[in-house]
Amino acid sequence: MPATRPRRIRSAMLAAALSTFVAASALSFAAPASAAELVPENEINGGAYTFTLSPTSRSGVEDETSALVWGPGEVRTSTGCPDGYRRSSRTFVVQPDGTEKVAAINRTNTAAVGWGLQGEPMLLISNRAQAFAIDTLADGLNKFVVTCDAPLEDGTPVPKNAPIGDSKYFVAYLQVDRAAQSWTVVPKPVEKADTTVSLTPTAGNDGSVTLTATVSPAAATGSVSFVNTATGTEIGTGTLTAGSASTTVTGLAAGTSHSFKAVYAGDDDHNGSESGVATVNTVAEPQPPQNTAITVTIPASATGLKFTVTPGAVALSAATLNGTSYVATGTLEQAKVSDNREVRTAWALNGSASEFVNTTDNTKKIAASSLGWKPELIGGAAANGGTAGAEIAAGANGGLSSQKSLAQAAAGATVANTTVKAGITLKAPADTAAGDYTSTLTITLI
Repeated sequence: MPATRPRRIRSAMLAAALSTFVAASALSFAAPASAAELVPENEINGGAYTFTLSPTSRSGVEDETSALVWGPGEVRTSTGCPDGYRRSSRTFVVQPDGTEKVAAINRTNTAAVGWGLQGEPMLLISNRAQAFAIDTLADGLNKFVVTCDAPLEDGTPVPKNAPIGDSKYFVAYLQVDRAAQSWTVVPKPVEKADTTVSLTPTAGNDGSVTLTATVSPAAATGSVSFVNTATGTEIGTGTLTAGSASTTVTGLAAGTSHSFKAVYAGDDDHNGSESGVATVNTVAEPQPPQNTAITVTIPASATGLKFTVTPGAVALSAATLNGTSYVATGTLEQAKVSDNREVRTAWALNGSASEFVNTTDNTKKIAASSLGWKPELIGGAAANGGTAGAEIAAGANGGLSSQKSLAQAAAGATVANTTVKAGITLKAPADTAAGDYTSTLTITLI
């Protein structure tokens, strides 16, 4: 009779008294940003110029006209358009959501003094500087852009309402408050890098749990707050070192579910972010790992062949978009086969996974074929009687949707024990719905 035992692919393994379930940080799928952006490489001289708007602010109503329509009356630059980009010049306002608004009469006369189309500095006035409509400026940070355009293939200028595209450009920044009918020139904002946070719980032998937050990119500095999500209270803080910070929680009540998250405050170069929720479940009566339900033993008096699996579940990392797939990884820590039979015949330790099901909407699923593994002997070939199974690529040839070898041994093996682990990889389609998913990995010894 084959010996089987299901395993939950959910959370990091804790020692005897604790089990864990890593929630939102396990498989999170974020929607991509869509707002248009200027190409930094196209900013003239890498931004090494002066770009002056006069006046530098307006507010209220002037001559019965809103300051939102007046705009700047004069625009100056310290340099002109670079060679190859002197066929025309246009003015835009790029609103906070990326919408491009034509903001002045375009300039196509390459001989005009002050238009920068001969390489000389620009001096634009009146409607050559701006011609705002009432909806040109939007609430928030707007970009006032003057372009230098290359000619079209037939030598004609780019149409005035064509996108900025690959034109070279000067840019200034306007902070707009439409309710106050005001705008003000402000310095270029500091562009911070986005961050992600993952949270991993690890059990101590004294009933405590250590929460470790990993912030990416690792160059992020500052502190991480650890929060009890049930109460909303901070339970500890940690200072980032090489992208990692931790705190230890003690006195957790037995037989209770405890939920935590990590919140990174950000620094001068990085935006703040927070992890998903990690739920730690303490058991009322702790049992030694060898006696947990995951361990299956066939007594020596029967066949002398048995296998054990390290207790706990497999935690997959936060899924990240890689090309056309979301990829998450984890580790099946250890599976051990002991063959103490007098006559050792061949055996095989196999595994297969069920499909992943969304924990809040069971109609949303990920195929089991999206899961793969790479088995590896622990201790090398000399210390093991069997061999590791072949690597099964995630998302190819059925993945782990059917029984695949974790380890095997031929008849007559001279070493009784075989210990193996496996790196686990999930490759989910890029259109996978956001949320947390679970699957069951079943290990069978035959």
